[in-house]
Amino acid sequence: MKTKCVPTPVVRIVKCDCGKFEAKAENESFQSVICHCHGCVASKRLMIKNPDCFEGVPLSLYLAKNVEFLTDVKAPETSSKFGFVKVGEHGKLPRIYCKSCNSHVMNLPVKGVVAFNRYCMYEADGITKYNPEGLLNVNAKHSFDPSKVPEPKHDTFGPIGSVLWEIAPSMIATKLPGAADISKDHKGLFPDPSTMEVAEITW
Repeated sequence: MKTKCVPTPVVRIVKCDCGKFEAKAENESFQSVICHCHGCVASKRLMIKNPDCFEGVPLSLYLAKNVEFLTDVKAPETSSKFGFVKVGEHGKLPRIYCKSCNSHVMNLPVKGVVAFNRYCMYEADGITKYNPEGLLNVNAKHSFDPSKVPEPKHDTFGPIGSVLWEIAPSMIATKLPGAADISKDHKGLFPDPSTMEVAEITW
């Protein structure tokens, strides 16, 4: 009788600088990019308190089924550990950072997808930084200064990402296997939008 070989899943650890937030992501992300859009950079400027920052945000995107939050984020009161930034007064989905160390840990672009900041990502040992090379710099067209976006770059979200985010964000949130709405069971990540900090829309 032959023994079936089951491949070991790729595991990466996500944690803020002080360790008060920790999560685990399994399998490879379905897209990894460096985003230079107005919203990402404006939010970053607010979090790091540097209005002159032009650096993009390195993101690795995972379906919800591949993410396990090791820090308790289930109850609404757990949101007190985090700061939440929305883009404009009417923004809803947050960019999230740890209040203790100001580490920007993730974006929640749609409710079924978690976009981790790769500065907070480590290999399975929790020590070695996860640092893939040759990543595409995206949303150059929507950046504060397209001339400062390094190569390789794309005007929008890349050939595949443009379709995903501009045509079918609602499908990602509700139709793709594993992209379930995590807001129901992780209320600490979805506070009342009226309580979030606002990255003002100036563009």
